[in-house]
Amino acid sequence: MDEKGLTQAPLAQGWSQDNLAEVAAGKIIKADSLEALAQAIKLDPADLEDQFADYQSFCQDGWDSQFGRRPQNLLPLEENGPYYAIPLTPVLEATLGGPRRNTACQVLDTKGEIIPRLYSAGSLGSFFPNLFPQGADLSEAVITGQIAGVNALKNK
Repeated sequence: MDEKGLTQAPLAQGWSQDNLAEVAAGKIIKADSLEALAQAIKLDPADLEDQFADYQSFCQDGWDSQFGRRPQNLLPLEENGPYYAIPLTPVLEATLGGPRRNTACQVLDTKGEIIPRLYSAGSLGSFFPNLFPQGADLSEAVITGQIAGVNALKNK
């Protein structure tokens, strides 16, 4: 991003209005040129230059053929720095909660009583309702799916 994009609004919840405190703290990387930014974020400078040129072209054409961004979201970047980058880390997102269940994966009503013939598995009624488990969802889905299936088959 360029200076204009940096200072429009906080880039994350709880950040300073113009994000300059985050630049000073090193959360946002600043460089005076695209080449310097590429080196700072360990990219091939030619690749970053190509991406920059592509993006500028998308802005001029009013259509982003790479990601399909809407024209109103295509704001051309300044031709001269400084430029900024934010390190991103992939994360697992999940929604936990839902009905309560027991260890047999039977769904419980609001009084804690079993609702006959109703089972849940995976994140629906998760054993981790107040904890973001960072990958436990898949394991929980496999384990509770098997438990729920076995117990459901026991019903006549």
